[in-house]
Amino acid sequence: MALAALLATALPAQERGPFPPEPFNGLQLQYQVRGVRITDSGEEGGDTQLRHLKGYLQANEALRVSGTATGRPPACHEEGQEFFLTLEAEVWVDGEKRRVELPLPRLCAQAASSYPFELSLPVPAGARAGGLRVLATWVNPKFGDRAVALEGSFAGPGGRPLEGKPGGPLVGTTAPSPSRKAAPPAAPKASASAVQPGKATAVPSQPGRSWPLAWILGGAGGLVLGLVLILRRPHRRRGLAPQTLPLLPPTTGRVPSAETHLLEAWFPGGRVLHFVLGPEQDLGRAKGSAIRLDDPSVSARHASLRELPEGFLLEDLGSTNGTWVGGIRLNAPCLLRGEESWSVGDVGLAFRPKKL
Repeated sequence: MALAALLATALPAQERGPFPPEPFNGLQLQYQVRGVRITDSGEEGGDTQLRHLKGYLQANEALRVSGTATGRPPACHEEGQEFFLTLEAEVWVDGEKRRVELPLPRLCAQAASSYPFELSLPVPAGARAGGLRVLATWVNPKFGDRAVALEGSFAGPGGRPLEGKPGGPLVGTTAPSPSRKAAPPAAPKASASAVQPGKATAVPSQPGRSWPLAWILGGAGGLVLGLVLILRRPHRRRGLAPQTLPLLPPTTGRVPSAETHLLEAWFPGGRVLHFVLGPEQDLGRAKGSAIRLDDPSVSARHASLRELPEGFLLEDLGSTNGTWVGGIRLNAPCLLRGEESWSVGDVGLAFRPKKL
């Protein structure tokens, strides 16, 4: 474990690029990966240009992938002759996942020539494995789709790199603890590390051997390291962890206002509610919230929404699971003009015109 940790600290803490270096059928990813130590990478060609990464997660940091997928402008003709760009991006750490797909719905009329993306998940000290995937596809019904992709598979902090190419099921492998004796092999022979010339077996109590002391010191060191990791592990608030990000179809038409629009909320499980808008309101799980979103992923005071002549100003209020617009987590106020897909925690939101 000590060797793996020492190796990890000597490796680069982030990966960035464009990929591929030159656009492939007009497709290119400008990306940055943080919160990992890369140990190996490779590329594959074909109809899908793939770059894959392997390495280690960084404890008590966030696995983050961000950037922009670019392609050609959409060409929307009759059915069966629609050419446009799509994006799928996801990150996962153990059982937690965050994902975004654009455009939604998957229609040429909703497509753009580029999509920014930013996804992240925290990495606890005891994480076993994680990964990421970004796929930009040029939908071509005439000659077949072309794509560029970035994939990564990462072992937990201090573990061994995952075997095989990223993209398949992840199984975390960790280095054995120095405080635990390795299990003996099934065969009756002693392991190669325990056998010395002229000796059939290695007996720990045999005099003249120095390695029992190393075991004791290694066990003490492992205990101290474990206590340090436990004390440094960040406190995690209870509640539903962020899962697949619910993105709604963008609303078209006039700029939303409290007079002409309602706020529609889509909850996990399919429940839909509508709220009357005012000049200024807060969104949250608390009973006193002007717009109460009773879902475990929503903080008590999650976000605020204030009407302006140009639309509504959305601001996150330090929530746990974040406020998201177009798949990007807000770190500053954002002006909504009615054409955005946005969510509060796992609750999707959109402005809908009032029926007159």
